[in-house]
Amino acid sequence: MVNGKKLPYTKAFTPYNFATVIMGHPVATIPIGQTANGLPVGIQIHSRRWDDRRLLQISKQLESFTEGFQTPKMFQ
Repeated sequence: MVNGKKLPYTKAFTPYNFATVIMGHPVATIPIGQTANGLPVGIQIHSRRWDDRRLLQISKQLESFTEGFQTPKMFQ
């Protein structure tokens, strides 16, 4: 749901990574925590084309500052 309207999953996330991915640039998504309601929150990191290794290194570094993915309490 976006602004109270149901959207297909692809329409909800496509505007945020389509321009990067269509040009062949790598994108990584890592968990960074949870909302007050216990829902997972993540960030997307976009990199230069052919710079996958560096993107993964940066992602690993950033993830080390978080507790990683945690299953939402409502699904435990």
